[in-house]
Formats: sequence, structure tokens, C-alpha cells
Amino acid sequence: MVTLHESKKRKLSIEDVDALTGTLIGRPKSATFRTADVVGLDTMCFVANTAYNDCEDDPERDIFKLPDYIQKMVDNNWLGQKTKQGFYKKIDKGVIHSLDLDSMDYKPMKKKKYAAFSIAKENIYLSDRLNSVVRVDDLAGEFLWTCFAKSLAYSANLLGEIADDVLSIDNAMKGGFGWELGPFEVLDAIGLEYFVERCTKENIKLPDWLKKMPKNNFKSIYKYKSGKKHLFDIKVNDYIQIVQNDRVIDYSHLKSNKMLIDKHWSASLYDLGDGVASIKLHSVLKPELNPIDGSMMQVFAKSIDWVKENNYKGLVISGEGSNFCAGANLSLILQAAEKKDFESLETFINTIQQIFQNIRFADYPVVAAPYGLVLGGGMEIIGSCDRRVAAAESYIGLVEVGVGLIPGAGGNLRMLSNLSKKIKTGITGTLPLVQKAFETVGFAKVATSARQAQSYGYLTGDDKIIVNRDHILSHAKDMVLDLSNDYSTPEVESFKLPGSAGRLAIDVQAKSMVKAGKISEHDALIGSKLAYVLTGGKKGGMFTAVDEQYLLDIEREAFLSLCGEEKTLDRIRFMLTKGKPLRN
Repeated sequence: MVTLHESKKRKLSIEDVDALTGTLIGRPKSATFRTADVVGLDTMCFVANTAYNDCEDDPERDIFKLPDYIQKMVDNNWLGQKTKQGFYKKIDKGVIHSLDLDSMDYKPMKKKKYAAFSIAKENIYLSDRLNSVVRVDDLAGEFLWTCFAKSLAYSANLLGEIADDVLSIDNAMKGGFGWELGPFEVLDAIGLEYFVERCTKENIKLPDWLKKMPKNNFKSIYKYKSGKKHLFDIKVNDYIQIVQNDRVIDYSHLKSNKMLIDKHWSASLYDLGDGVASIKLHSVLKPELNPIDGSMMQVFAKSIDWVKENNYKGLVISGEGSNFCAGANLSLILQAAEKKDFESLETFINTIQQIFQNIRFADYPVVAAPYGLVLGGGMEIIGSCDRRVAAAESYIGLVEVGVGLIPGAGGNLRMLSNLSKKIKTGITGTLPLVQKAFETVGFAKVATSARQAQSYGYLTGDDKIIVNRDHILSHAKDMVLDLSNDYSTPEVESFKLPGSAGRLAIDVQAKSMVKAGKISEHDALIGSKLAYVLTGGKKGGMFTAVDEQYLLDIEREAFLSLCGEEKTLDRIRFMLTKGKPLRN
């Protein structure tokens, strides 16, 4: 509600507000106005009116009075997505206009370049972005400060009435609204002393307990003491330890207890205790997506050796944040391909393949604990592990065809292996099995849950699915300990694949789809490369077995050949700039 009023007051455009109040500040991508359109303005009005009518004693009650422009939109039946227009309106295919709140006309979107936006973008981590953006002296910075200050002050003033502790409020807001950080975590990111001082100057009402904190030398709402996470408790006017479920393992907690073994730019190695180590993914370039890069692979290679040299029982691969890993770093691939530096690109892909194979054939169990987006290279990471403990709400898939490529780090090999165990034909690589793999990879099918990922073959029946994401690291550790008893390294698999006969059947189907206009010529080319790998290349045939290394070699060769196609490069560029696939 603060955002709705402040947007109009400061004459900020719909599109600028959504750019400022979405992922930039740790909120959902749909931000403010797009969320209202999806939910429906009629629903939003019911919620606001309920708050206004039923919270008569709330000192902030008047903020729930709807702005005039909202009432006009409701009167016009501009209710959002359900009526085809709200704050946004689709004019034509790919053409969307936004509502001008002054004229109430729809106009082409023109995002302005505010300093606050640029400065926030310079900071990789959310807490640093929030800390910097509220200190920027421009229209956008002032807008965000006001929105934060009023909502955080409101949360602080209600502590003791709506909830007994700050953690309950933070968890409710994160769980209910999809915020990355709760109000009091945001307050810590901004800086408690700065927040209190500025609110006092601007006559924003704060509770006494919060105003006194800086004076009493309390620097933050949350802090670590003796390796344990604490929060400020207003009842005792001091920090108290947060009692966590025994199933929760927190990397920050491990770090504070000096369990960090080795830190690098995009991944780090931790000690989980009981002889189990863990790789934490935290990309320096895009921590929200954790794309695979050289730094990450360095940590993987080093960790594999470290676990063995130190006689640990096994290794867990996981992370924190929104997503496990959304694939390879497309920018690196594009740069190498544009320079036609295929030698370096092949070395990079081959290195990743061999590291993943080293994970697969390690002398100890390796368990992945994925969550969120597990796409492309992310799926190839978890596919190389002995087992997976997946968060129920995981989105898993090999999606490389969307950028004009095929899986290049063992994805095809893993699919054949997983499906052969799932389908159990008795003959590895029969045509129905290969067709199932081709349909899944070729159409970039993404499982929208861990359970669906099992049906696609991304996960196996031996993998474990956990509803509470906070518990996956603990369950993965337990699985390592279980597997470490009498563990034996997996044997190298061989596959009897259908060869040219199988490719012919797939090619005929692809040609008919091109003729029908269902796929493009470039789609068909990608499909033929994929079919070549899945059917076993030149050595494929029902009477000739091919080994894992051969499949990796032809997979890498096909991947590199597609990197030389201009239409593939166009797809990669489009994905990097637009965030969605190009069909050319």
C-alpha cells in the first residue's frame, strides 16, 4: 500500500516501480504492479478494504485507503490479467503498454536509468544492494528508502502485538510473500544505526526498544555469538539464542564455527561434521542462479582430492539462496564461440566432463542436495552423484536446446543411465528408451517438482524427496553416512544403442515436424546432433557396446559443432538479453 501511494506521489512510472521493487531488492520478479495484475485488482481492493474496515485501532489504518486511480481502474473493469488489462495491457504480440497514472492512458514503456538502479546492480549480494540503494540521493533511492522505512517501522511497532519475536515476523513475510529477507533482516542489511538515525530525522515513529538499541551498543537485530545465531529479544533487552530444528544445517552457522575449509569465488568447501564435507555453491557473478564457471570447477576438483586425502566419509553438494544451479555460464561460451576459440572451449567442456566423472567414480559417496532451479549443467552436477536428496519444490531439466545446444557435460549419458534403470528393459539403449530420452532432452522438458523429475528420469527411485527445504542438507549428510558403510565405487557402464537405424526413425519424425511448421530447420539440426549422441554415434548398434568415455566424446563434439552455428549464437544472445528462448 505504501508503494501504491508513493508511486503516484513521486510520479514514477509503472514499469520503473516494478523494476525497483522486484528481484533487485529480493522480492518476486512480478514486483508490485504486475503482481496486482496477476492477483486481480478486485481481490487487492477486497484485501485493502478489509484491513481498513476491521483494523480500526491501527495507527497506520489510513494507508489502506485505496488511491483514486485504483477506484477508477475498478470502475472501468481494468482488473488485470483476468480482463486483459490492468496496470499493463497487451497491445500486440510482444508489445505491452503500461498505464500512465496521471492521464490514465496506456503508453509504450520507457524505463528510466536511475542512479539507484545502477548502484544497486553493482552489488552482487542482496544485503549489499539494500545497504547501498537507500543511500542514493535520487528519486528512485528516496522512493525505496521511504517504502522500506515505513514498512520496517510498521513491523517494529507491531512487535509484541502481532508476534512475540522478530524471527516469527521475518519467517511469515518470507513464506507468505516470497521475500528473500524478512523486515528485520532487511533492517540489518540497511544498517540498524543508520536506519534509526534517519527515521528519527524524518519523524518516522519507531518503538522505544529500537531507538535505544544503538545507544546501548546493540549493532544489529541478529548476530552470531560463540558460533550460535541469536536475535534481539525485547522482553529481556538482550540477545537470546535461536533454537533451531536439529534437521537444519546452516552454512553461516558452520562458518561462524570455523567449519569453512576452503573458500573460492563461486564455491566453498565446508565441514559438516562426522567426517562429511560439503561444497556450497555461491557464484560471484550471479548468486541467484549459480552458473557453472571456472572457479566452481576448481573447488570441485580440489574438494574431490581433499575428501580422500583427509579420510572423510563422503561429500555433499548443495548451496543457499533461491536456486541450486541454472546451468553453465552462457556468457563465457558465447565469448569463446564469437572469437572462434573452440580449442579453449573444448578444454573447458572436457574439464567439466572429467570433473563430473571424477565425482561419479570417487572412492566415497557423493550426494547432491538440489533445490529451486536445477537446469542444464545443474542437472549434470546432480546426475554425476551417487544419490540425490531433492527439495520437493525443485525445477529440474536439461534445457540446452533452448539456447541452440545439447547437454555437453554428461547430461545425455546420465539420462540413458537413469532411464535404463527406470524402464528395465534388460537391454540398455533400446529404441523406446532412446526415444524417451530424446523427447525429454529434445523438448527441454522441465520437471516442476522432484516427484515429476523421477518420472522424467532426471531423478531415480533411490533418490529422496524432502518437503522442507531447510532439511535437505541434513538428510544428504545422513545419506552419505549410510552409503559410506561398505561403499564400493560404481562400475563403468556400457551401452548397446540402436545406432543409425535409431537415428533414421528420429530424423523421419523431425522432418515431418519441420514440414508441419512445428519446429524450425535449426531445431531439426539440433535434434539430429542429439539423436547422433543418444543412438551411439558411429559405433552405435545393437550388437556393439559403447562406453561412457565414448559417449562423452561424441557429446562434446556435437556441443562444439553447435557452438559454431550462427543461429545458436543468436539464441544464446537472445537468452542473455531477453531471458527467454528464441525460436529461429
